[in-house]
Amino acid sequence: MDTRAAKVEQVVFDFLRPKLKQYREQATDLKRAAASSVSKVAAHADAVVAQRRRELKKAQDELEACQAQEGADCSGYARQVRICEQKLADALRGRAMIQEASSRFSKLQSKHTAEVDQLLLRAEKMVRQADERTIRYQKSSQYVPHATMLRSTPLGGRGNLTSTGSLIGTSSSDAPTGRARTDSDTPASSEATLWTDFPGVSVPPHFPDGFALVPVALIENENPVTGPQEFDAGQSLPVLRWATDALLDVVLPAMDRMPDLQNYLSGRDAQEGLSGDRSYTATYRGFFSPDAAIKVSPTRDGFNLSNGRHRLWLLQRAGVDAVPVRIIGDGQ
Repeated sequence: MDTRAAKVEQVVFDFLRPKLKQYREQATDLKRAAASSVSKVAAHADAVVAQRRRELKKAQDELEACQAQEGADCSGYARQVRICEQKLADALRGRAMIQEASSRFSKLQSKHTAEVDQLLLRAEKMVRQADERTIRYQKSSQYVPHATMLRSTPLGGRGNLTSTGSLIGTSSSDAPTGRARTDSDTPASSEATLWTDFPGVSVPPHFPDGFALVPVALIENENPVTGPQEFDAGQSLPVLRWATDALLDVVLPAMDRMPDLQNYLSGRDAQEGLSGDRSYTATYRGFFSPDAAIKVSPTRDGFNLSNGRHRLWLLQRAGVDAVPVRIIGDGQ
């Protein structure tokens, strides 16, 4: 391989990366659209059942009123009750079919999503590994590009991890005093990777410093929650479920569009009579304060979960693909 071939390979990697990210985003959008459609159908089925119950109750009340009148012919009212009972039975049967189909669809969709995630992760890892090999070749051949797919700074830049996605690794200033760093001074394992370059990771402009949206598929959890039985007395499952919904339905959308977020959340709390743990302000603090946030630390291939396994489980159950986390480094 000559330097011209290395340049061509780099262009290919830079082309493939956004394409893989675009496919992941399209798959996520499709999943959300399908979930929204399923939810609307289920809500309509519930509304029809509720309406049929009201119609039956009305027909039953009218029949009872007729029967209270001596000598009254109530056959018409009785027939109406039977019609309403049949309509309610049909509505309940239809809702049960919708629920069964939704459950079956959800399982198949989850399986498909997991398979797509695994395929994308393997593809992205292959691109990243190929890119690293190209970087090593470029270094050994004395060809040093201005920037690479894995770096937003020139080779040899300082490599300490920061909340804004700085490099993990070493810098040329770490070489022994009095001589320039050589290739033998830098082991292959010190190849630096931006955690912001991992597939699907984003840093929304409205997030606090040090926070990011990280795909669940990239988070390594050595002690995953297996079910509600793992919540102890100090962790109210209903409250945490409420906070999870509040985060997804109110807090995150508000962060994206409300310039004065704190006043907006406290105003919503006052308007809806919310306080304590069941409030939007408490939800924001729980997910975005440095101490209470879900914390992860970058690794070579993703992130290790340091704190927040219960909330991660609840967010996964809610069907999210990426979760808000605080990025921490070794020893933080």
